[in-house]
Amino acid sequence: MTATKELTQVEFKEYETYLALKPYIGHCLILNHELNNPLTGIIGYSEFLIDDESVPDNLRSSLKQILKSAERMKKLIDYLCVEKIELETKLDLSTVIDDFQKVAKDLD
Repeated sequence: MTATKELTQVEFKEYETYLALKPYIGHCLILNHELNNPLTGIIGYSEFLIDDESVPDNLRSSLKQILKSAERMKKLIDYLCVEKIELETKLDLSTVIDDFQKVAKDLD
């Protein structure tokens, strides 16, 4: 009986973790999309202006810094979202939910 009780406590903690992470992971995907859209424009226009021979060298230097910062931000956003998605896949959530539902039925 004690082993079963301990197991259900572990399952309950995993289920709580799942519930806590699920909205965050969804928001992360939306945030990724919303932040990458303007960054794509910043990166594209920066590259376009850097390649424009009529742009003065001092301005081209500033554009290169803008491009470098935008690319860094894009990589950071992508990395954070990939980490959150991988965290969700590392948890065997379907088993946790099934086990939790079985335990909940047994308690009724």
